[in-house]
Amino acid sequence: MLIKVQRFLKSAILVAEQFTGLKGVLVPIEDTIMALMPLWMESGLDIPKQHLTLVGTLEDAIEKGKKLMEAAKA
Repeated sequence: MLIKVQRFLKSAILVAEQFTGLKGVLVPIEDTIMALMPLWMESGLDIPKQHLTLVGTLEDAIEKGKKLMEAAKA
């Protein structure tokens, strides 16, 4: 659980765009806190920790996971 929280907090920040190649995202603190609650409680979220790194919101992580799963199937 703690690893998932740590990975989620490694968001796609604006100043790292040139190094990561990923567009930076600004997420309001309220949204970040609301996303941390289900990650901390592990309330039915079966999101691998790899999907939580360098995303903005929890919804972005879920979408990233879907794309990675589809790419793995292809």
